[in-house]
Amino acid sequence: MPGICGLAQPPSQAGAASSALAGQMLSALSYARCRGHRQIDTPSGFLGCTYIPESTFDPFDESDSVSVVFHGYLARQAGHSGNSDGQADGARTVGELYARHGEQFVHHLEGSFAVAIWDRHAERLVICNDRLGLRPVYLRRQASTLWFASEVKALLTDPAFPRTPNRRALASLLLLGNVLGEDTLFDDIRLLPAGSILVWQKGRISMRPHTALSYPCGISPPQPEEAAEAVYEAVSGAVSRMLRPDLRYGLMLSGGLDSRWLAGVMQEECPDTIAFTFGDETADDTRIAARVAHALEMKHVHRPMPWDYLARQADEIVHILDTADRFKEV
Repeated sequence: MPGICGLAQPPSQAGAASSALAGQMLSALSYARCRGHRQIDTPSGFLGCTYIPESTFDPFDESDSVSVVFHGYLARQAGHSGNSDGQADGARTVGELYARHGEQFVHHLEGSFAVAIWDRHAERLVICNDRLGLRPVYLRRQASTLWFASEVKALLTDPAFPRTPNRRALASLLLLGNVLGEDTLFDDIRLLPAGSILVWQKGRISMRPHTALSYPCGISPPQPEEAAEAVYEAVSGAVSRMLRPDLRYGLMLSGGLDSRWLAGVMQEECPDTIAFTFGDETADDTRIAARVAHALEMKHVHRPMPWDYLARQADEIVHILDTADRFKEV
């Protein structure tokens, strides 16, 4: 899958070993159609990213002052000029916003993203994610050295990594079905908290939240009609900001409430949207999805899923998802 990775360490420690590690990490992030990669060496290590070569998406941008690797998608109005392509121009938009606003650039972004910036003048690495942490960034720190990647498997390419299991995370996964907080299944790997910005500079690391979600108290519950209208406006607005008018879209349509909402909104915004449903044709979700697509006059494609699909594809699914944490969602 498309992703980012990198290494920052004191310049005296950087060298051929870090360049070799860059190739290994990028290789770990490259599979299926995602075979394109970009790498830039810095005095303190490297930045890297992978992408699908056939797409218009360029996850890399470089200027005289900064280098940027970008993973994700920006809402259409997030660009500084108001007409940037949220995905294809994401790295360029971030680079120009950082040049203008410094570390406050993140407050001018909206979307689902993870980004890493090497600031040549300040000789520092800046990493941040979106307010909900929809694009994970995994971190490994040892003394003054920092490794990061959008998938754990890239960090595991370092033969010196100890791979010690995190017992608390394992217990959480087995008891609750999820790994909570910043934990991962490895003691030495942490997850960048949602809505955070991390700065590495000369071996020192600082991290702070750039967004704090607030939930006001004491608000009187709205009337059902008002609540329904507010939810609709929020969902339709979010979808509209993320869509590009020059693309055709496909929607994974199940019988669930979330995808039914999206189907209704996307049919308004992109009437040629195609809905896809995977699963047993006798399952409730499949039948409901077909009824929803029919009611919306949306083209619907159903792909049967054999009963032993998960048993045969489990290894590949876990590899793609990069964790067993979300396996139950497949």
